[in-house]
Amino acid sequence: MLKGITSSDKFTPADYAYDTVSGISGGALNAVLLASFAKGDEKAAAAKMEQFWIDATKSELYKSWFGGITRGLFFEGGLYNSLPI
Repeated sequence: MLKGITSSDKFTPADYAYDTVSGISGGALNAVLLASFAKGDEKAAAAKMEQFWIDATKSELYKSWFGGITRGLFFEGGLYNSLPI
């Protein structure tokens, strides 16, 4: 959504500049990404956020353990795939 707003001719940078950001769950990740850019650099922040979510769809977040959830929780240290992306 931010990418669409920042690339639209209908809005000026003053229309979408922000002072604070917040979010819950996935929105909290967006807030962290936005907070890492200075006010006025929303176009770059939107591009970074878009790339982050595109890359996230290509990663395997959960490990499919032979033996299922029980094996992952009790014998393998968790369900998440901790390999580097």
